[in-house]
Amino acid sequence: MNEARSAMDTSLLNGLISVIAMLKGQGLLNDGHVRVIHEQMAKPLELPNRANNPGVQLAQSYLDQMFAGLLPPRK
Repeated sequence: MNEARSAMDTSLLNGLISVIAMLKGQGLLNDGHVRVIHEQMAKPLELPNRANNPGVQLAQSYLDQMFAGLLPPRK
């Protein structure tokens, strides 16, 4: 069951990132919008009762990598 949940989570995240990329590519989202979406998605992973969990840290890293492909580096 955990394997199925993990696969579904990855599938949903990949789909969402694809939609965000398409909307950004069409000019319907700008970098600020994408950053806000990333921050909102990361919030639950950063809660004190979750932040030290290795699985949550891995999920946070994956999320950050996915969004890094959509955003220019911060100066």
